Amino acid sequence: GYSTVRPWWIHRSAMAQLVVREDEWLKRLAAMKVSKADMDRLVMNYFVVEGYKDAAEQFALESNTSLETDLASIGDRMAIRSAIQSGDVDSAMERVNDLNPEILEGNPSLYFHLQQQRLIELIRQGKVSEALAFVQDEIPPLCEDSPQLLDELESTLALLAFDTLPSLTQDASSAMPSSSSSSGGGGGGGAAP
Repeated sequence: GYSTVRPWWIHRSAMAQLVVREDEWLKRLAAMKVSKADMDRLVMNYFVVEGYKDAAEQFALESNTSLETDLASIGDRMAIRSAIQSGDVDSAMERVNDLNPEILEGNPSLYFHLQQQRLIELIRQGKVSEALAFVQDEIPPLCEDSPQLLDELESTLALLAFDTLPSLTQDASSAMPSSSSSSGGGGGGGAAP
């Protein structure tokens, strides 16, 4: 069969419309050769990104894989992630700037997405007028050089249409507006990051 399933959190414009038949995909997968070194780097990357410092250290020893990151920074990364996940974007941005002030300056997309998350938190807290003021004052300069960010901003502002926002722990189907019971096309999903 064909697969065109799109996760609900990915905006339609962000996905290519490439459709690969299952048999073709399996054929390509079987032809793919992955070296042990590449696989080891992939596993190490997973441990580092997910914050498994002890596992990363042990894996580095056992697989003779070099560490391309400072393991001491894993705790800082996890604190930043935790702050964002708990809705404390200001604290996360403060921690990022404490680690390296150039990170946000040199990555406008990251800065935009953190500001977008700040906007989502204002909307989630029901602070609509504060959210609108924030959008007017803070967001326009971020979108000047990247018109595609306006699409993301529009999707985020669509959250204002909800009386209450779905929790990030809910599954995709419960996050959709339930104006009809049909499972037909409509909607396109939420704008949560």
